[in-house]
Amino acid sequence: MEGWKERMVRYLFSNNPEDLNLDKGVDLKTKNTPKKLAKYFSINENTIDNLLNDTVWCADPNLFNDPYDTVLRFDIDQFSRSTILGNELLGALKHVQGFDIDKEINKNSFYKDPIKAYLEVIKNRDPLAGRERMRALEDSVIQMEMKFNVQKGSQLGKDARDTFRICCFSEDPYSMPMWYHYAERHQGFCLVYELNRSRKDIPLMANIWPVLYVKTFLDSTQYFKSKDQRQMINAIFFATIHKAYDWRAEKEWRLIVLKKNNNAGVTYPFKKPLAIYLGNEMKKENKEQLTNIAFDRQIAIYEMRPSKNEYKMEPKLISK
Repeated sequence: MEGWKERMVRYLFSNNPEDLNLDKGVDLKTKNTPKKLAKYFSINENTIDNLLNDTVWCADPNLFNDPYDTVLRFDIDQFSRSTILGNELLGALKHVQGFDIDKEINKNSFYKDPIKAYLEVIKNRDPLAGRERMRALEDSVIQMEMKFNVQKGSQLGKDARDTFRICCFSEDPYSMPMWYHYAERHQGFCLVYELNRSRKDIPLMANIWPVLYVKTFLDSTQYFKSKDQRQMINAIFFATIHKAYDWRAEKEWRLIVLKKNNNAGVTYPFKKPLAIYLGNEMKKENKEQLTNIAFDRQIAIYEMRPSKNEYKMEPKLISK
């Protein structure tokens, strides 16, 4: 049975234009966005600044701890022949005397089989030249495809990932593994934010997306073969909400924004936290600092403590 995430994907990212329905897709996402999201932090000058100024850090996904996070994959054979090769051959035709590309070439048809289309043009002008060009073309195609190898495809994927900056959240502020990995082995803290879907929150909600946990990489070949700029951006964005199925316990949501410069990340205005949770192993001086901030800013603050009987953390309210 198709779940809400699958329907959202169909409405917003399908290759089939008949499936696309922006209003339905956005409405599904908005209705299913949690009312509260948590973010885990290690404690340092930058994260304290985030707390004091109601901001978050959106990072370059190329720097994430999972090297396969947001990865784009291409069918190299298809992509190289239809796009890279097509671009090269169209460039060659520009130098054919008396040939008007805009009038004599249907680019959509050309990219479907650029070699055949190229040779057709040459043969129509000079059959002998066509045979000679065929032999030369076979050699050049081999060279082009050797250059456009897996390494080149990986670089293209890396460049695509660099388009956005991402801040990661979770539905669960009590996750033992996340306290260990993202909150400095329980020495850090966790902030919980409330998303109340008010008019003020609408711009923020538009940039918050669920992570799709999948077992196979997103194949972006068709998006890029389309030569449609919107489709290409759509593919790059679509990849930013993909993650390996093994990470599904994180229940992740992401704030995704366009990068503004070449920096590794961007400080982004967010919301005042609803609550602060302190790690069970937090140092005394850090606990005092965060407690004072919470009291000054009138934010509820809790200390996480291990359950007496279960493998889980439980919050205890800190009072003045």
